[in-house]
Amino acid sequence: MFWISFIVTLVAIFFFNTIKLVLTGLGLPVSLSIAVSVIVVLFILFAEIVLKFLFLETITPFKPSETSLEDYKHLDLDLDKFNFYCNDLEKIGFKKLTDYTCPPMKGMARLFYYPEHNCYAEVGLLEGFSAFFSIVGGFERNWFFAATNNDQAVNLRAISYVFLSLPRTILKNFKEEPEALFSSFLTWQSEMKNKLAVEEIKITDAEMYFTWERNRKKIQRQRLMRKSMIISLIKMFLFTLNPKSEWLGDCPKSAT
Repeated sequence: MFWISFIVTLVAIFFFNTIKLVLTGLGLPVSLSIAVSVIVVLFILFAEIVLKFLFLETITPFKPSETSLEDYKHLDLDLDKFNFYCNDLEKIGFKKLTDYTCPPMKGMARLFYYPEHNCYAEVGLLEGFSAFFSIVGGFERNWFFAATNNDQAVNLRAISYVFLSLPRTILKNFKEEPEALFSSFLTWQSEMKNKLAVEEIKITDAEMYFTWERNRKKIQRQRLMRKSMIISLIKMFLFTLNPKSEWLGDCPKSAT
């Protein structure tokens, strides 16, 4: 991380001198030009170093541990919808693998699998949020497909889109119940599989899913280290003006 800080420092010095010269050239007093330049440079340093550090702190290593629903009934949880989603997934044919939690998660998730279609399903139960579920499949060349009904607030979607999305993870939000969403997922998965010329990865157990999650967190941290926070904040603002319901990553336009 030293070289990133070094580059940011050089950029800050450049901006300081450039802004000071421009403002002085416009006729502002030297003292005022310096003050404005200092404010701008401090903002850049805050965004590129402090904000990046704070975001990195939120992407903690994925360390799941087995748990049970009884451990979380004291929290403000959407148990009715959680049980509804779990029951519907089991009616479709999904088999429960495990209940798990992972710091700093305030709640838990229930993981299912469907070996015939090589996909996992996960029902999330978090304090203060509506229960939601996602269906995930893995493919060759590190492609991953995820369909979810998690209807997050625009600002949370903007953060996920800008800071957490990955080039070969494709995500779509379907406002559907389990049976309809599963059907949409299978249709979409088949289309993308053929167009990208990839084969499904045969799923096995919960540990395979957890390995995917550990790798995803690791790559997210690596990509965040290389991001410009100023540019990312601009992208977040643009996202709020035109919210997206899907993320196609590096998927070729001809394959969408």
